[in-house]
Amino acid sequence: MRGIQCFRAIVILFVLVLAFAPFVSAQRTAGEIRGKVVDASAALIPGVSLPAKDLATGETRQAISNGVGSFVFPNLLPGVY
Repeated sequence: MRGIQCFRAIVILFVLVLAFAPFVSAQRTAGEIRGKVVDASAALIPGVSLPAKDLATGETRQAISNGVGSFVFPNLLPGVY
């Protein structure tokens, strides 16, 4: 009887591990840079083209500030920009 209980416990543990495996692998290794473009009087500036250059690889990404001066560089790999 004790062998059956042990087997059931192992099966339940195995099922739980499989059920939660997708959540563990969903961790991200990318980040983003967000900000707003303003002038000296703190007025928001739309339509500004902004570069983000990874200093290690030299890769440059571009973003343009939107109608309220906000910009975002999504999915950036870890590094110094």
